Amino acid sequence: MKEIALHILDIAQNSVNAGAGEISIEVWKNEKDNRTGFRVRDNGKGMDLETLNRLNDPFFTTGNKKTGLGIPLLRQHAEAAGGILHVESEINKGTLIRAEFELDHLDRQPMGDVLSTLISLLRAYPEREWLFSYQVNDREYSFNTRDIKTELDGLPVSHPRVIRFIRDMLQENMDALSK
Repeated sequence: MKEIALHILDIAQNSVNAGAGEISIEVWKNEKDNRTGFRVRDNGKGMDLETLNRLNDPFFTTGNKKTGLGIPLLRQHAEAAGGILHVESEINKGTLIRAEFELDHLDRQPMGDVLSTLISLLRAYPEREWLFSYQVNDREYSFNTRDIKTELDGLPVSHPRVIRFIRDMLQENMDALSK
């Protein structure tokens, strides 16, 4: 994966596959601390200690693939950029994955198109509750589908007009934080 946003997509899809009904994605950039990163938290089935211990093995997967390169690659990318990868999980409670990078590190991957990642997840999994937080320094914008769904009067979150509205709203707010 060439962008951090693609790691976020991979982890969020794993959350869906783990049966999560609510998935929270936080993305941040703190120029003062020279750090950037993300956190994905879900309320899926979680992982036992044996599974957690095997996460760095590229030939281990709980899915239908023959390899499980997502976490090992993310760990490699984080550590190469002066960062860390932290994973917590508890059976029947969910999983938390946090990746952090030095913001100005030469080997840090670009963040990529986080907005398109979020929109792809909303389109593919509209029945899930999605929470999104975007922080730049000490300013933050938060969004969740639960609030939007109450206003839609039965129109699905994945409807093209709703997606367009959400995309525009997220873009506007993310741009405002980046100024």
